[in-house]
Amino acid sequence: MNALELITIFFVGLVGGLLFFGCLRWAVSQFKSAQYPIAIYVASLLIRFLLVFGLVIWALQISVIAVLIGLCGFTVARVYATRVSLRSESIEGISQ
Repeated sequence: MNALELITIFFVGLVGGLLFFGCLRWAVSQFKSAQYPIAIYVASLLIRFLLVFGLVIWALQISVIAVLIGLCGFTVARVYATRVSLRSESIEGISQ
């Protein structure tokens, strides 16, 4: 495995994490106004599960190291999503 493959795997994990947490954030924001919040919950859960499951299966076909590197990218996305979420909540708190 060369450096370009490792960087690609990291960025696939990063994009997967951003999609995962973006979908989660969207679903949570829709709960209050949805007529059927359980449908949004289940759909979001299935989409996020299939995304992560697919990425892990793809990475396992390469190697266990690929899974770990993809997980590092996913973790970076989690930290970023948490910071953005906390920042937007503090800005909404100031404006209210």
